[in-house]
Amino acid sequence: MGWHDTALVADPGIVVGRKGNPGIVTWSPNEFFPIDTTFYVVAIGPIRSLHFLFHALRNHDLASLGADSAVPGLNRNMAYMSQQIVPHPALVTAFDSFVKPLCDRIYLCERQNRRLAGLRDTLLPKLLSGEIELPAAEAVAEEVGS
Repeated sequence: MGWHDTALVADPGIVVGRKGNPGIVTWSPNEFFPIDTTFYVVAIGPIRSLHFLFHALRNHDLASLGADSAVPGLNRNMAYMSQQIVPHPALVTAFDSFVKPLCDRIYLCERQNRRLAGLRDTLLPKLLSGEIELPAAEAVAEEVGS
């Protein structure tokens, strides 16, 4: 429990569940605050592409390595035992050139979807109750959309 005013990790990155949801690999598209029940990936070694590492980790089925009796957990040493074929750097660069724009677009679409869902959740009850009329709702929607 606590409060933070700056992110622990300033860039996009990978978070891996350690306790509770062990081995679940998640992409964070911007700065993030990993908590003590997670691991986050720091790219070291020949492959620095977080996009490649994210997809490689997702294919390792780290969740199957989860153990512990009371709260399922992932032991870092167990995860480190997994082996990964390291492709040629040119192949990783080509992979990134295709994947990064797709990931950026997915993130923008998810943000827009959340904004639109919030707008729907705000306006729909007011429209149904008659609290606002359709022209006023359209004006609010145009204002939020721009």
